[in-house]
Formats: sequence, C-alpha cells, structure tokens
Amino acid sequence: MKKQIITIALLGTLLMLPGCGKDTSSTSASSSGAEKAAVTSEAVTDTASSAATTKKASAATEADVTTAPAEKQTEGSVQLGNILFGGYVTAETPVRSKPDANSDALIVIPEGTQIGVSESDVNGWFITEFKDKIGYIPVNSVKEIAPVSPEVCGDNVYIGSVSANARLMSGTHAYAELLAEIPSGTQIKYYILASDEKWVVASYKNIAGYVESKYIQEGESGSNGDPYAEYTGQWRSEAQWNGCDINIQISRDRECVNVEVSAHSAVADYQWNYPCVCNEDGTCLECDGKGILKRTDRTPDGDIQEPVTVYSDGEARFNIKGGTLFWDDCKEGTASQIGFSKIG
Repeated sequence: MKKQIITIALLGTLLMLPGCGKDTSSTSASSSGAEKAAVTSEAVTDTASSAATTKKASAATEADVTTAPAEKQTEGSVQLGNILFGGYVTAETPVRSKPDANSDALIVIPEGTQIGVSESDVNGWFITEFKDKIGYIPVNSVKEIAPVSPEVCGDNVYIGSVSANARLMSGTHAYAELLAEIPSGTQIKYYILASDEKWVVASYKNIAGYVESKYIQEGESGSNGDPYAEYTGQWRSEAQWNGCDINIQISRDRECVNVEVSAHSAVADYQWNYPCVCNEDGTCLECDGKGILKRTDRTPDGDIQEPVTVYSDGEARFNIKGGTLFWDDCKEGTASQIGFSKIG
C-alpha cells in the first residue's frame, strides 16, 4: 500500500513537469497563433491606415486639380499692355519667355498668322499673346496690316495736299515703317483717323498709310473735292468710229468709277465696260486690264444675235482737256484719241 502511494506521488510529480506525460503542442500552437494573429492584425491595421492616408491624399490632389482656377501662362512678370496694332508674322516666330533670342520658346506662331502686339519695356521687342501664351517677339518679325485706302470712296474722304514734305507711315506708333516720302504740295486723298485726330489715313502712289495731320492742307469733301466729279455724266462723240456714233456714260459707286462706252451701227452694237480709278493727281482715269468689249450682231432682217465677248482684258485711259473728254483704248488702239462733249 505504502509503495503504491509513493508511486502515485511520483507520477503526479512527473505529470507536473513540462513536456513530460502531457502534450503541450496545442498550447504552444495556440500561443504562436495568437502572436501571429496579433502581428497580422497590426499589419492589417497599418495597411488600412496607409490606404486611407493614400486615398485621402489622392482625393486632396484631385480636388486641387479640378477646383484650381485656370490661369494663362505669363512666364514671370510678362503682361500684355495696350494693343499697339494688329499685324501678321512674316515667318515662323517663337514667343520667348524673355526679350532674348536665346531664352525659352513658349510656343511658335506659324507664318502669316494674324496677331495683336503691345509695346514692351525693351527696345526691339513686342509683347504678344498666342494660344494663352504671353511672351516676347522681335519687332521685325511682325508686319502691320494696312489701313483701308481712301480710294474706297465715302463721304468722309477729303481731297487735300501736304503743306511740307511728309512721311507716309505704316502705323502711328514708334515702330512704324516708312512707306514713302510725299513731296510738299502733292495732292492726296485722305480721311481723318477716328481714334486719333493727330493722324490721317492717306493714299499716295496707290499706297495707303498714315500721315500726321499737321502736314495736311485741308480740302473739301464730297463732290466739290472729288477728282471724279468732272468725269461723271454722259458724253457724246464728236467723231464716228467705224461708222458708229459713240456715247460714254461715266458713273461712280462706293469703290470705283465705271465707264460704259456704247457704239451702234446698222449691223452691230458694241459695248465696252471699264472699271477705273483716278490717278494720283486726278488728271485722268486709269482703266487697266479689266475692260470688257462685247459685240451684238444684227442680221439684215433686223434679228439680234447673242452678244459675243471680243475681249475681257481691255485697257483704257480717259482724260479731259479743255472740257473735252478723250478716250484712248490701249488694247487695240481702235478708238484712240476720240473726243467727247459732255451732254449731261
């Protein structure tokens, strides 16, 4: 009995020792799994936190992109001033970030593109804007668009003369190009520039430009000062052409003078039509290369045929001497120096 008790006590002692008589693997696995679960939980928490932070940052970036106001590129302090004039570039022209040919090109303006330019604070450079880019271009890269010529007739067009040698300029600004020198006493057509009364738009040798108004000797507007006024009306020939009586009707519209010459015979009718312009000093009408001559034949029975165009590039000049209108048909010389008297 005593021996059994001692044996049981020893067994109890052995059971209490680690790894002896008891499977501890489940306890160890459970402990290890708990540790791993804790680590995994922390990792998941960190990942979720990181994802949330990333999402928040992304949302903030998107908000910045979508809500930030769009602004034009001005490259530093470059700003457009008052527009000096409208023109066009004569070649492909880079818009520079600085008034320096070696500075960065913001964009290139294609040849012939119309732009507006403003003055910069650097001599030899304009400031311009093209496709929301604002920068510098060289002065010599842009050519000003010519003004409307006074030859386009209107009530505000005057006939005058220059009181001294005057310069015909491409514009009214400091960078304007000299187009021609107008000698003192030259008669010109002009109109006053509405935006600046210190300048007029004048025409000289078929070139339209700007002249300082201080050089203009005022003339009269309308028909009293109109170089065409003496020509307009009906004229009748003093001689016949190929057995035909000839009549001339000269009229003017807003843009030019129209000359219609008609001749009639027993066998045919002739009709010339010339668009003309008055020459520089108003001494004659120049009709260059656009005159049309049509002939309408008639049969002996009096039937009228369809008009036939004889030519469509006729040239002529009409001038008045001593109250007589002379017609010089330069195309074929067929009506050279025939005189006409005014009948209305």
